[in-house]
Amino acid sequence: MVLIESRRVCAVFDPRTCDLVMVWRGGLDQRGKVHDFSQQTSRPRLADRDAVLLDRHDDMLLAETIRLDDDQPVFETTLGLAGTSDAWLWFEETGRTAARFDMTSGDDGSTCSWFESACHITSDTDWQWNLKRLPRTQSALQMRVTSAAHPKLIRNMRLLRETVAWTTPTGLPCPVRWRGYSLLADGSVALRFDLVPAAGAATRLVQRLSPRADGGIDSAFADPPRTGVRLHGEIAGSMSFPGSIDAP
Repeated sequence: MVLIESRRVCAVFDPRTCDLVMVWRGGLDQRGKVHDFSQQTSRPRLADRDAVLLDRHDDMLLAETIRLDDDQPVFETTLGLAGTSDAWLWFEETGRTAARFDMTSGDDGSTCSWFESACHITSDTDWQWNLKRLPRTQSALQMRVTSAAHPKLIRNMRLLRETVAWTTPTGLPCPVRWRGYSLLADGSVALRFDLVPAAGAATRLVQRLSPRADGGIDSAFADPPRTGVRLHGEIAGSMSFPGSIDAP
């Protein structure tokens, strides 16, 4: 992920989807590494109750508290992933024995993925944060959670879904190809990527994020796409994010 930070507003661009996925008023708490498990990763620091200016994520609470006891050792649920580019499962858990997560595809009922949570804590009662990227599929996933340790506590289990950003004229996801970015002398950032539809030539795009005088950020395409490919259902255009609530 490429982080763009103005004086008051931060913006995150995802090179996997070539999309501006989150913009907020405030700052950034930089923590740890960026991996699937057991990492205190960076997070936004919000300035006020209206601080989130753009958020492409679809965040769904799956379970507030799960207790896997001897007489109730299994938790099961369905994860809907239609229209999703990527999805992440995040949760907190207690104990030094891992829970096992089995994912079953909605297409044929076969187990398409499984993982065990990472427990590197020092006590059976300590809480640990975990994050895992789910397998890509447009069908539903049946998830089954088990644990050899009892009781096993899991809380705040959430599904974080990223929507498909670029689509073809027929509404299908359009593949993208990330080409990097450039830091410009005026403080702007040029984000470079290609739209690669199945039919026709690739379209090269440059999206420029520029700091505003009030501390916000402007986003514009140097040459908007003319191929019929759309960004979130609309022809890609310019966006503006002011640095304060009462800014013009």
